[in-house]
Amino acid sequence: MLYVIYAEDIADSLEKRLSVRPAHLARLQLLHDEGRLLTAGPMRPLTVTNRAQQDSADQR
Repeated sequence: MLYVIYAEDIADSLEKRLSVRPAHLARLQLLHDEGRLLTAGPMRPLTVTNRAQQDSADQR
């Protein structure tokens, strides 16, 4: 079963995010090495009204 974990940043969180970043990246690497991570990182905003338009834009 696949999952998406989505989170939005909150005000004044930079210091906290930077303090846990090394552990976060190490965990992502472990998941990747185990074949349990498909993708990670910021999600691109959806700017089209349907999937066919998005697929066409992705092929450019």
